[in-house]
Amino acid sequence: GYYYGFGNPNLRPERTTAYEVGMQRQMGDNIRLDVTAYYKDVKDLVEVANIPAGLGAKSKNFSSFRNRDFATIKGVDIGFSMRPMNHMAASVNYSLSNAFGTGSVSNTQRNVAWTASQPPKQTSPLDFDQRHKLSMNLDWSMAHGEGPSWGRFKPLQDAGVNLLMNVGSGTPYTPTQIFNEVTLAAVSNVPSGPINSRYGPWTLNLDLKATRGMRLRSMHFEAYAWVLNLLDQSNPLGVYSSSGSAATTNWLSTNEGQGFLKTAAGKNVDGETLYRLAENDPTAYSNPRLVRFGLRTSF
Repeated sequence: GYYYGFGNPNLRPERTTAYEVGMQRQMGDNIRLDVTAYYKDVKDLVEVANIPAGLGAKSKNFSSFRNRDFATIKGVDIGFSMRPMNHMAASVNYSLSNAFGTGSVSNTQRNVAWTASQPPKQTSPLDFDQRHKLSMNLDWSMAHGEGPSWGRFKPLQDAGVNLLMNVGSGTPYTPTQIFNEVTLAAVSNVPSGPINSRYGPWTLNLDLKATRGMRLRSMHFEAYAWVLNLLDQSNPLGVYSSSGSAATTNWLSTNEGQGFLKTAAGKNVDGETLYRLAENDPTAYSNPRLVRFGLRTSF
C-alpha cells in the first residue's frame, strides 16, 4: 500500500540547552538600549526513518520515528525604547538569527524513508530560519482632559493612534528543476541545489489602530478602528521551489508545458487561463487589507 510512518512510544523527550546574555543601557533621559545574544542547542529531535525489519536481500523495511535530528539556533536581538515624550512613544527592535539543523520537522525525511533509503547526515538552514526581522512601533496618545478644546468638548482626550511595522527576510527553500507543481501528482521533484540553499522574498506589514475613549459615570468605553496590512501588501507565505516565486511555477515555458497548451487548444480549452488559475493560490499569501471596528468597555 501507500507510505505510512508508524508511531514510536519509546521516543525520548526533546532537549534544549540555552545560553543567553543581555545588557541594558540608558541613553539620555528617555531612551533605553537592550542587547541580547543567545545560543540554543537542541537534541533528540524526532525524525522519520527507514527501519530494516530483517536480514538478507528480500527483507522488508518499515518507517518509524526516532530521536535522530538536532539543531543549533543562535542570534542577537537589539532594541531601542523611548518612553512617552510630548504624547509620543516609540520602539525599534531588530533580530539577527541563524537556525541550522538536520531536519525542520519530523517528516522532513519522509520521501527518503518512503523510498527505503538512508539520508546523509548534514546540516542545512531550517525551514523557519529567518535571518532578519525588524519591527517599529510608534504610539501617540492623549490622556483624559488633554488636547485642544471646542467649547467644553475636548475631541482628542482619551484618543490614541498606534502604528506597527514589521519587516522580515524570507525563509529558505530547496530549489528544484522546473516541474508541474500544481498537480496532485507533484511528488517527484528533482533538486537543483543544496537543501534550503535559497531564500524567499522579504515581507512588509503595516498595521494602524486608532482608539477613542469615552466615560459614562463609572464605566469606561473605548471605540477603535484597526486596519491590518494597511498597504495591502501581497506577502508570500511560501514560494514555488522551481521559480522562487509565489505567483508562477514557470512550467508553461517548458516543452512539456507548451505541449499541454497545444493539447488543451485541440480540445477547445483555454489551458493557460486554467493553469494560471491553479497557480494563483490565495493560501500562498498572508491576509490582504483587513479593517476591524470594535467597542469595548471596562468597569
